Amino acid sequence: MQNPQKYGTTKRFYSIVVASVLFVGSFNPIEVFGQDYILNSQFEKVLERTLSFTVPIISVEEVKAQKSEYLLIDTRSQEEFLVSTIPGAIYWGGERLEDLELPEGWSADKPIVLFCSIGYRSEKAGEKLMEFGYQNVYNLYGSVFEWANRGYPLVDPFDQPTQKVHVYNARWGRWVTADNIRKVR
Repeated sequence: MQNPQKYGTTKRFYSIVVASVLFVGSFNPIEVFGQDYILNSQFEKVLERTLSFTVPIISVEEVKAQKSEYLLIDTRSQEEFLVSTIPGAIYWGGERLEDLELPEGWSADKPIVLFCSIGYRSEKAGEKLMEFGYQNVYNLYGSVFEWANRGYPLVDPFDQPTQKVHVYNARWGRWVTADNIRKVR
């Protein structure tokens, strides 16, 4: 991803991106950011058709590189979360805002990265957070599926490493392509 600092601040950088998207009328992360966010081009096309891009996206590579800078929130169902999640993520099903318990000292202006299986449910949860005044909300592009496809670590509910991913259903599960991942439905 291009360095947001080049444009002043991350918030300003994404404002430029959003303005560009509104002006042009369509969004292709590869064209805007100049890199592949998603390893599988067919999965990329599915994401482009499925997401509305109403919440700024962030790549799994950027989150992996600077994970301590973000609060990671898993918006999948509890059943999916109990199979595996990204290390350090907290669970919030993304439905009722009053169910979201932020860590002590985490305020609405600190960066939050939401994820689900592919990014659709986390986008909807991000929209809710933004409506309630959260300012630095990002949707993990490709979400836990892309995280797993890149071989990044996953943990179970006991914070132990795992190679399992809940794939939601067979239709969506085909987008988890890493050989070492066991798909759970």
